[in-house]
Amino acid sequence: MKQFKQEGYVGGIESFVLVSMYILVKLFFHIPRELSAEAGTASWMVPIIACITVIPIFLCIERVANRFSRASLLSISGLFWGRYVQWFLGLLLTLLLIVHSGYQMRIFAEFIIMTLLPSTSIATIIISSTVLCIFLAYNGLENLSRTAWLLFPLAIFVFLVSIFLIGFQGHLYYLSPWLGYGELATIETGIRFMGLYKEMMLLMLIAPLFRKQKVFRRVGFGSLLFSASLFTIVQIVLHLNFPFPGAKEVGFPLYQLARLINLQFILQRLEPFMVFAWSTVSTVGIAVGFYASALAATQGSRAPDYRPFLVPLALLAVMVAFIPESSIEAVNTYTTLMMLFPIVFYGLPVITWMWMTFFYREPEETK
Repeated sequence: MKQFKQEGYVGGIESFVLVSMYILVKLFFHIPRELSAEAGTASWMVPIIACITVIPIFLCIERVANRFSRASLLSISGLFWGRYVQWFLGLLLTLLLIVHSGYQMRIFAEFIIMTLLPSTSIATIIISSTVLCIFLAYNGLENLSRTAWLLFPLAIFVFLVSIFLIGFQGHLYYLSPWLGYGELATIETGIRFMGLYKEMMLLMLIAPLFRKQKVFRRVGFGSLLFSASLFTIVQIVLHLNFPFPGAKEVGFPLYQLARLINLQFILQRLEPFMVFAWSTVSTVGIAVGFYASALAATQGSRAPDYRPFLVPLALLAVMVAFIPESSIEAVNTYTTLMMLFPIVFYGLPVITWMWMTFFYREPEETK
């Protein structure tokens, strides 16, 4: 499979960090609150159930990539169904990724206004973050993944220390009843929230950039398990400190949790450090979204380079970010999109795998 112009290979650790950060962006939004509202005190089980449900979908991606020497899924769809289907699927994925990134930017800007820059206009924050994300995405996945790897250790250290300190002062009995609304209701909620890991579709697009199939496999499983672990820990800590139903009323849960840290004369007000971790992960994650949308457009149109698509698509994402009239509308719409987007992001690799398994036969000259 021919590589795109000026694209290098990505390392396993760097790509694991990048995919994980892309998935975990929503952890710092309102999603922990939504999980609490839907599953009650059993919300910590939802990420685990969702991860178990998503693993078979990743196996479909991994087996299709292995069969075709880690070609991108859009390239494989062109091989199966022709260039017009490839073009349509590329356009569809591009639009979905742009909408996804646009709403993430809007919620990110609302958080910055609430915590750091209350007098700054939302347009200034959105445009500034867009310029930064374009800069990060322009040099390709190799440089983007290395940037993520440089920032990740400090961000995850601050995050884990904060979570530990918050959990230490919580109350275990707040987690009861242990099964929330019941076993069946919790399982059903876990299946509905499969969209927690929808960003793993990035692996469908960057499969050609891995040197070995085993690295591709490890990155996929590693990022899913790591993300599920953090989602689960956050839900546990949230309910240790906010008894239900108060947990489902918290605006930005992680920020509100960080504000609870108070070790008397030793340490107080750790939330600025949490804001650093949140901003770092969110900025890199949104930049990955820009890159993924440009890459989908490139692969769908069979263009030689993704860079010409980057700025126009980023501008479209900015337009999407201004569509919601309020932060509440942005949050509600983003939650709805998280339920709908997996239909495409998960459905495409499953259909491709089924077609490969039951209908595709290699040409005689390639056997």
